[in-house]
Amino acid sequence: MKMNPINREEMNRYETVLREEFEKISLDKSKRALEIILFPPFFYIKSLSQHFTGLIAVGSQDVSSYQKGSYTGEISASMAYAEGALFSLVGHSERREYHKENNKDIAKKIRTILDAGMCAVLCVGESQEEHNTQKTDEVIEKQVEEGLFGVKEDEADRVFLVYEPIWAVGSDETPTSSEISFAKKIIQERLYKLFGEKGEKMKILYGGSVHSRNLLETCIVSGMDGALVGRSSLDPKEFLEIASRAKIV
Repeated sequence: MKMNPINREEMNRYETVLREEFEKISLDKSKRALEIILFPPFFYIKSLSQHFTGLIAVGSQDVSSYQKGSYTGEISASMAYAEGALFSLVGHSERREYHKENNKDIAKKIRTILDAGMCAVLCVGESQEEHNTQKTDEVIEKQVEEGLFGVKEDEADRVFLVYEPIWAVGSDETPTSSEISFAKKIIQERLYKLFGEKGEKMKILYGGSVHSRNLLETCIVSGMDGALVGRSSLDPKEFLEIASRAKIV
């Protein structure tokens, strides 16, 4: 959802339409195999978690790398958890690019997320230049290994990975299913190296301009465990259409 909706009135409209769409297609937890998670701005976490209990889980778009202290403007993982967030994104391409977050910063955030009792959703992926110069495997391996530094084997099941090619984010360009499958294989191999058999069971999602029209190729044919939906999540009808096409019911 990124920095949307922009005010409470818009959020109320979003929640109303979202609930109407849920009622139409009966996407309650007892009838689906996958979890639906929304990552709203911090101010709406509590509202969504309270109004959609049993329908969705709620996550934070980001957290501070610090647990507490004199860090003006920061929001800690424990604060997000107290508001109802059970997940937190970390390492999103926009955070890496606009806020210059590196793998060490990301590893610190994952530590605070896990310590707060939440699950971490780590985004990894290559730039257009790295893709063009065939450095996808090198970039992803480094991001996974350094980003998960300090994660213990018995915590592995609380970390989800997202392959998020930077060149596809916010564009109409998407990788082929074979390219996505290749990236998943790289991630799986690195996870196995880090966590053994536990690493084999970790979930890997695809993110990068996902919509209902490309879901088959990007997520289903490629064998991904789910999708991280960006701008399409701002339209509740399209968002739940994606859920339906993913054969969640």
